[in-house]
Amino acid sequence: MNKEQGQGGFTLIELIVVIVILGILAAFAVPKFIGLSTDARVADLQGMAGSLQEAASMVYGKARAENVAAGGNIQINGQSVTLAPTTFYPSASNTSAAWGALVGGLDSQHFSYAGNGIFKLQGASDPTSCSVSYAVTGTGNSAQVTATVTSSGC
Repeated sequence: MNKEQGQGGFTLIELIVVIVILGILAAFAVPKFIGLSTDARVADLQGMAGSLQEAASMVYGKARAENVAAGGNIQINGQSVTLAPTTFYPSASNTSAAWGALVGGLDSQHFSYAGNGIFKLQGASDPTSCSVSYAVTGTGNSAQVTATVTSSGC
């Protein structure tokens, strides 16, 4: 009554082949994943740049509608927002709380405010070189808002 029973496992060759195939797949997948992470950070910066420009346009409209003087203050979401001295756009030197009210919140785990209109993307390999800079150029009705994206450190 001796029955020969077969072993139910994989051979060493089969295991090595599977490991080699997984290694090849990983060699192709990892660089693509890293590239997508950088692309996502750059897209995040571009979204913030758009938010800053749109927020500036809304502040401009509200300041004009309420007859607030250039360089004055206006209330946005419970925060005092200072206008640039010769325009009706937000000043780059506003506080972190004022910018948070304008763009829907800032936190140290996503974007942080570094002062003078510079917003750094946290989690980037170099947040200083992964940022958005807000500026108002010109005066009066010829003033323009720019949001410049720096993505070399993303």
